[in-house]
Amino acid sequence: MNRNLFRLLIGGLLAIPVAGGLFFIMQYLIASADPKIDDSKTRKLADILHVGIGDRVAVEVLNGRKPHFVAAVENVVDEYLGAFAYAEIGALSERRIALLIDANLSGLPAFLVKGGGLNSGFMMAQVTAAALASENKSHAHPASVDSLPTSANQEDHVSMATYAARRLHTMLDNVSDIVAIELLAAAQGIDFHQPQKSSPAIEEVMVAIRGLSPVFENDRSLSSDIRRVAATIDDGDYCNFAQSILPSLSQ
Repeated sequence: MNRNLFRLLIGGLLAIPVAGGLFFIMQYLIASADPKIDDSKTRKLADILHVGIGDRVAVEVLNGRKPHFVAAVENVVDEYLGAFAYAEIGALSERRIALLIDANLSGLPAFLVKGGGLNSGFMMAQVTAAALASENKSHAHPASVDSLPTSANQEDHVSMATYAARRLHTMLDNVSDIVAIELLAAAQGIDFHQPQKSSPAIEEVMVAIRGLSPVFENDRSLSSDIRRVAATIDDGDYCNFAQSILPSLSQ
């Protein structure tokens, strides 16, 4: 087997179990997310608090003042499932991009472009992906480790759950852009192997990508291409292509 092809296959195969674990984390996160605590849950919680803590806290819950530990529990879900999973997905994707653009590892033209002396190809696209992956690592820092008393020390422990949830939007946008860059880079690499064909599922993805972004032949801005592909990722378009090899996506 070609040494470069072997490296690419090993890199992809080793990422599969990690990606699978992250997929199950995301499923759990979605299943655990509850947009609100309705009356029945609130009253049940109040009953528990009444026995375990006392009347005053129970009355506060019934009056709509969610106790700190509920926000803290929600925060744990955001911190340890969402943020860490998003950071890891982006990091894995960026490393595959780096593998593709390195001619010594992929066996493809350097930076996935012909005429390397005149064109920088996907060089800056990989730099962008690396920057976004590093930014996500910073966002993944647990917000819950920072807490300052507020309201004249009435709120003595603040869960920081609002920010913990809010920063997930930024992280998710970053991951979408990173994966979009990977899809564009992978499509460019596959085009160098023409007229050979890949699997039916990948060929379908190739048609979809080339409908959004033409083959990269000479240097041009990839910003709009990345945005278009990222939008289809956000819409879940590629899940349809993956269902034939990942049946769990349809569950």
